[in-house]
Amino acid sequence: MLSFPTCPFHPGKTAGAFPSLLRRAYDPDDGACFLGSIVISVPHARAQAAEYGHSVEREIAYLTTHAMFHL
Repeated sequence: MLSFPTCPFHPGKTAGAFPSLLRRAYDPDDGACFLGSIVISVPHARAQAAEYGHSVEREIAYLTTHAMFHL
């Protein structure tokens, strides 16, 4: 799982410290802020699901949630 944030925040700072960066990422057409991109390797998710003994769907859900927290 990789996450690529749209806004280049400074280390140790949160999004709230940079309102101008957030305004640039805001899309008034849908009323949302584009946080970034998430890439999940399905073969790797399959291998991890087998290793941990749960379904591929659960592993992908976990990786998606984990990546969203990073963004």
